[in-house]
Amino acid sequence: MAKARPLAVFAGIWTPGWTCARKMKTGVETADLFGFLTTEPSEPVASVHPKAMPVILTEPEEVEIWMRAPWQPAAIIAAWSVTTSRRPSIPDTTSSSPMR
Repeated sequence: MAKARPLAVFAGIWTPGWTCARKMKTGVETADLFGFLTTEPSEPVASVHPKAMPVILTEPEEVEIWMRAPWQPAAIIAAWSVTTSRRPSIPDTTSSSPMR
């Protein structure tokens, strides 16, 4: 990973082994599901897809919080809109909070 081309990550939720009826044709089945969080789009995405765009984490601290922090700090990222002028203040995650 170079500073000129930093890593970007979509904030998402993975649910392994979810059992449900996803299709009438196949009935109840167990599958690994993944979805990514979306937010109000900013340019250049808005002109192509006006409904939503993925929440993109670009700072190593954001990725670390999303992957490992208790829910309270991660929820701030989940609610964050990339259209705001500045990123939200993320609280200290070193306190002993319950894991998500």
